[in-house]
Formats: sequence, C-alpha cells, structure tokens
Amino acid sequence: MRPSLEMLSTYVIAFLIVLFLLVTDARTVSKSQTNFYESAGVMASRLNCAETSSALQQRLEHSSIIDPMIFGAFADGASHKISDSELAANRGKWRGNYVAGDEWDYVALQEAIYAAFGGPADDNTPTGWHKTIYARLNKPLLIPQGSYVINKTLELKGVSGFRIEGAMRVSTMITQTSPNRPVLNADGLSYGVIAGISFNAGAANSEALVEIDWTGAVSSLKPQQITVSDCVFHGQGLGAYGLRIAKSGSNAQGDTILLSNNLYISCLEAGLALGTPSSYAFNALSIMSLGGDVQNCPRYGIVSYAGSVFVYGTSFQNGDNLADFASFSGVTETIPFHGVRSESLRVVLSASVQHILIEGLDQNVSARVWKASDAFAVGELIAGSDGRIYRVTNSAGSAGAQPTWSAIPQGGSVKSGGITIQQLEFNVVQAHRLSLSASHITGGRVNITAPSQPSLISQCTFTRADWLVPGVADDGAATGLNNVVISGVSVGGAGRWAITSTTPYNLPFYTTSQFNLGTQPLIWSRGKGGQPFPDVGFAPGDGGVLIPGGEQANITRNVVGVIGTLGKVSRSGVNQVGEDLNIQGGLGTGSGGGGAIRLRAQAPMASGTDVPNSSAIVVVDHYGVSIGGGASVSRHLSAVSIWDPPLMANGETVTTSVTVSGAHSGDVVALGFTSINAGGWQISGQVTASDTVTITLTNQTGSTANLNSGTLRASVTQY
Repeated sequence: MRPSLEMLSTYVIAFLIVLFLLVTDARTVSKSQTNFYESAGVMASRLNCAETSSALQQRLEHSSIIDPMIFGAFADGASHKISDSELAANRGKWRGNYVAGDEWDYVALQEAIYAAFGGPADDNTPTGWHKTIYARLNKPLLIPQGSYVINKTLELKGVSGFRIEGAMRVSTMITQTSPNRPVLNADGLSYGVIAGISFNAGAANSEALVEIDWTGAVSSLKPQQITVSDCVFHGQGLGAYGLRIAKSGSNAQGDTILLSNNLYISCLEAGLALGTPSSYAFNALSIMSLGGDVQNCPRYGIVSYAGSVFVYGTSFQNGDNLADFASFSGVTETIPFHGVRSESLRVVLSASVQHILIEGLDQNVSARVWKASDAFAVGELIAGSDGRIYRVTNSAGSAGAQPTWSAIPQGGSVKSGGITIQQLEFNVVQAHRLSLSASHITGGRVNITAPSQPSLISQCTFTRADWLVPGVADDGAATGLNNVVISGVSVGGAGRWAITSTTPYNLPFYTTSQFNLGTQPLIWSRGKGGQPFPDVGFAPGDGGVLIPGGEQANITRNVVGVIGTLGKVSRSGVNQVGEDLNIQGGLGTGSGGGGAIRLRAQAPMASGTDVPNSSAIVVVDHYGVSIGGGASVSRHLSAVSIWDPPLMANGETVTTSVTVSGAHSGDVVALGFTSINAGGWQISGQVTASDTVTITLTNQTGSTANLNSGTLRASVTQY
C-alpha cells in the first residue's frame, strides 16, 4: 500500500525535527568540550541568572580552559555598566567585590582570572591564589576576539605556571577607561605566558598598561621566567608606559623575561620600562626584547633604570626623541643591541657603567630631501647633502634654491624661499663604553663618555664628516689617556674616516686605514707575565703605565718594544708645538740596559734564494748611534761664534776659541767658517780644556789677506 500524502508529510516533518535535535546536540557537545564560547552561560549569568552558583562551579570544574564569556563579557567595544539588580542577582556566584557602575567586561575578565588561577584570597588553599604548590590547578585563560572595556585594574597575584592568551593581537583588545589605572597588575607572577592581547589606554594614565611587579602583598615567588609575546601596548598618546617590569625596584626582581614580537606605540614616557627614576631595578636582569617594534614614543622607546635589557632585531620609529634605548645607572655588564633598525634621531643613550655592544645598527632618519618649490611643514626633518639633519622652523611659502649646506654653522639657521631650517645637533649613540660595528649612522654623532676605558668603532659608515664628538679619540680636552680604537670607517661612502678637532667642521686629517689608540703608546710584548710565547701584538700597559723618562711601572708583560707618545699627537689651539714621538726598544731589568732600535735593509740577492735576516744599517742603543756597523756615536755637540780675523801676512797664524758645552779633551773636532770661500787657508781645532775648543787659522794664499767677519762653527763628536 502506498503511503498517503499526509503520511509522507508527517515523516518529513519528523525527520527534520530529529535532524535539528541531532545538530543542536552536537553543537552543545562541542561547546561543552571547548567552553570557548559559552553563549548559554553568558545569558544565564548576565540576564536571568537561571544557572545556580553550584551549577556554574561544577561547569567550571569540568572545563579545561576558562573563557570570560562564561561570566557575561560583551566584548563589543561599548560601555555596559552593571546595575544594582544585576549585582544582587549574581551575589554568591562571583568571587570578587563589585559595585554598580563597574563594567561587565571588567567583572567577566576578573572572574575568569579567579576561575583560572584562584584568588582573591591569599590563604595557601586550592581556592586562594595558585602559587607554586597549587600550580597544577591552573587552567589556561583564553580571551576570545573582541574589544573589552574595563574601568578598574585586573588583578593577578602570586601565581606560578599560568597562560593568558587572546585570539590574536589587535583582535583581542582590552581598554582601560579610568585614569591612572593599569589594565593588568601582575604582582608576584612567575613561570607563565601572556600572548596575543592588545592593552590600550582609554584615559590619561601615569601608570603602565601592564605592570609586572612584586610588592610583597602576597608571599610568592618574585617575577621570573615569563614570556610576553605578540602583544600590543598602545598608550594612545595618553598612557605613560606600555609594559613596566619591577616598578617597586630591586626587591621586585623581574629577571629572565622574554619579550617577543611585541608592539609598543604612542607611550608618553616609554614603551618598555625597567624600574622607575626613583626605584632602580638592579635585579631586573636578562630581559630580552626579541623582534617587535617601538613607535611614536617621544621620550624613550625602552628605558632601563638599572637592570639589563638585551635587544635583538627590534625596530624603532620615534622621530625627534630622547633615545630609542636608554640605560641609567645599570649593573656592570655588557648589553647587546643587535640587528636593530631605527628611523629615530637618537638611538642609544647609556648614562651608566654598562658596556653597550652595538652590531648591525641601521639608523636611517625619516627625513625629506630639499627640493626647490616644494612645500615643507614646520617640524619636518630635512636631510642636507652634507650628511646632517635639519628641522623646518618656519614655513611661509615654498622652498627656494638649494642651501649651501656646508656653510651653515653648527646649530645655525638659514632661509631659502619661504622656508627656514635649523641644523640639529644630536648624538645617535652615547655610551660610557661602546663597541659599535657593522653599522650605519645618519645625521648625528657618536659620543663615548669614558674614552679612557676600552671602546671600539669598526666597519661603520657615517653620513657626516664630523661624526665623532671632539675629545673622544684625539683627547682634545686633555682629560687623560684615551683608549678608543677606530678602524674601517667610511664617511659618506668616501672610504675614509676623520677625527674631529674642537673647531666645528675642521677636520685635521683623513686616512683610509688608521689605527687610532688615542694617546696610548704601542707596546710589543711576549705575553702576560713574560711567558716565552711569541709576540702577541700591542698591549697598551696591561694595567700598568709607561711613565715619562722611560721607566717601567707595574707592567706585567715582558715588553720588547714601545712606539708612541704619552701626550697628544696634535695640540688644540693656534701655533702650538706638537708633542715628541717616542720610539723605544725593549725595557731592561736590573742593571741591564734597554734594547736597541735597529733599522734594517735587505741587500739585493739572487731570485729564489732564502731571505736571510736583514743587516742592521742604523742601530740606536744606550751607547749611541752606529751606522753600517761602525762605532757608536754617543753625542754630537756644536756651537757657533762670530769671528773677524785680523789682516794676515802669508804664512801667518792666528787663534781664537769657541765655548762648546760638554766638550772634553780627546773629542773629535770639525770646523767651518763662512768667510773662507777660496783655497789657501788652513783651519783646525782641538779641545784644549773642558767646554773649550781652540781654533787655529793659517794664511797660505801666497800674499797678505784680510778675511771678512763671519760665522765660525765648531762641532764635537764623542764616542
């Protein structure tokens, strides 16, 4: 029997109902497994509160992750304030204390934190904050995409072993709408991850958007071994700091924290900070900034009040700032700053004892090129053809002809057309001690504030010729012995480098290859402690000094040679006499004399034969100077006198004397008299008494003659 039309309709309707129930059940099962979007729970918690406290607790206990949607978050970027009736309806379900007017997103996020990590009690129980002993009870807090609005600080205290993760940065955003309140206060956290969240300022904020600190409010481990990755800290031009570590100072610790691929933007004081100007974070050590970007932070991109931040591959765009990276009163250690790209004026400012190790810095200031008839706005930066940077200070029309850049004095201004510009003087890098290599510097200078300490500038290019602050390498201020090594530096691609003088833009010398030791002498040695291994190059003192007079003081190496000067090579000022250049053989010990200085030359020889040791042509030792293997000349003395001999008959002899200080009997005497300009005259001399040379003149011209007055020179050689 065929089924009737009515029966077929009934079967179809029944089938559709069953299918609907199966799909609904499947979705419900999926939701119960993930608990990532608990829309039913949201409605129960936020509106009719049909779900009991025990039911909610049971559901949370069976959840493997925690989601703020369970607690009624809107996440739509709008303000949703809790009413008195909603507070009363949810009393007993919430762990925290809230008031009417609090944002629903704030309550939902804070309750999700409690559900994931315990709290708010600090009672060392499973319901209190989950410190190390209860870390096994922690659950990941996953915050879905959305824009969350909060009016109070989210608190997370004393937790070890945590994960707080958004859907992705920019997609998951939390905005603090109340002034001077952090978005998140992480007090006493350790061993955890914060990732994929944008933290935003929605009101003027003197605090950090995220504080990682230890105040002692809970007894817990201090901050350590934390990863913050793929987050945004957006000050919106309202917030002082993005992320701050160890606000409470040294006691807050805050070490070994990895900051990976984060964006810090529009923070008035700093995107990332360690400590504060009044609470130095000496124990905030080995903080690593890996990748990421810092932009539009007008004072500091990263600032460290003590502590240490290692920077790898982070980029900066902060314009006319104080510094992309600043370190004040840090611990004594080497701070790497590698592979950084910056469009800011000032990149590194270190006013501490740290040794800043910069490698692969590419600093290219975001500046326009001058072009006649172009319009420029006040404040814009212009790159001059002289490699310096200029700022537009007045704009009253279009630009005129190209300025004569080299004629603009340091800090000076010039007007062309309707545009007035002023030269900007700034230090791209300033450090106590510095190693700067394989880097490119635009428009500014390098300053080393402790040049007597070992520093290195190598394989770098600079756009301006006077790239080095005067006094760093040439010791222009005569403040001490500088120890700055400079090599392989190019200025404007010209394959040369210059040491500046104290006169603006006056460049004393260029060279394509110059090894600069400042005022330190080169000392060749045979190794520390005089050990018998080969010469190891130069060692400027190695903790000792070479004092005037050639004595050796506390030098721990077996010195085999010295070349150099203890003073400045070139003096500052007008018509000043330069320093002597000292060349000295190896230093002797005890009653032994110093080693000789030997100038050698290789004699011609047949092709293909072994090269023997060259013969010494000139030898300088403590006996004197010998040439070609002859006797050593210890002193050569000379004196002059004006002499007018009388009228002399043929064969007549007259005498006179010349004082030659230091002359002794037996010394060899040589004479010269400017008035003898023809043959027939015989002149001789000998030392007849100490300091006295007697000269004898005989007329053998064949007739009476009268020599004119002239200069008589007596030279004495001693062996």
